[in-house]
Amino acid sequence: MKRMLSVLLCAAILGGLTGCSGRENPESLRGESSAAISEVTEQIPSNGETSQETLSLQEPPLSEADWETPLPDFLDETQQELYLRAKKIFPVFSTETNNIDLVFDGKPDWESIEIDGEPYLISNGRYAQWENFMAMMKSLFAEEYIAQLTGADSDTPTFLEYNGRLCYREMARGSRPGYQKPDTYELSSKTEEEITFNLIGHYIPLGGGEVYTESYPIRMVYTEKGWRFAEFNIAQ
Repeated sequence: MKRMLSVLLCAAILGGLTGCSGRENPESLRGESSAAISEVTEQIPSNGETSQETLSLQEPPLSEADWETPLPDFLDETQQELYLRAKKIFPVFSTETNNIDLVFDGKPDWESIEIDGEPYLISNGRYAQWENFMAMMKSLFAEEYIAQLTGADSDTPTFLEYNGRLCYREMARGSRPGYQKPDTYELSSKTEEEITFNLIGHYIPLGGGEVYTESYPIRMVYTEKGWRFAEFNIAQ
């Protein structure tokens, strides 16, 4: 009997040693993994040097003030949101290219680089990585229109990729004085594949006088990825 107890005791001790050899508590492993992931996450920079997966799936982000913009009532909610996001980014192309950083988390201390004999600024904001910039653009605009907006087909593109970074020429365009909010909209045509309408901007002449209006065309097309803008404008 004593011999049997001794055998059982030895077996228990050996079993315990075997259970600790090369195997760890799953709960302990889970805790260590979470800590490691947390540590890596904290090291992700916030200056646009992130992958597309770390950005919001809906870009660019909208503020409460953006949501107060009067919207075309002939568009559904998804189309209206698409319009707001396109309107948010469009001043980058219609007024001042620096807005890609000044409006979206960048700083006015750009590094510059010469590409094919032309001076470019290296983006340092939310869309500093070219893949992030293009992912945002493709979520809003048709492929052909993106090429037009960025100047991809010209000898000196306005926006281009260099070593994975977004670079752009420093350019600014004038705006019409006396602009008055809010804008209004006028539907031209609407089908399951295309929507065209005009944005009506309101202006007061310099020195005063009667308010006058200007019409700006906008065109949406339905693609395999959903609605995208093939032409866009803002009143300015």
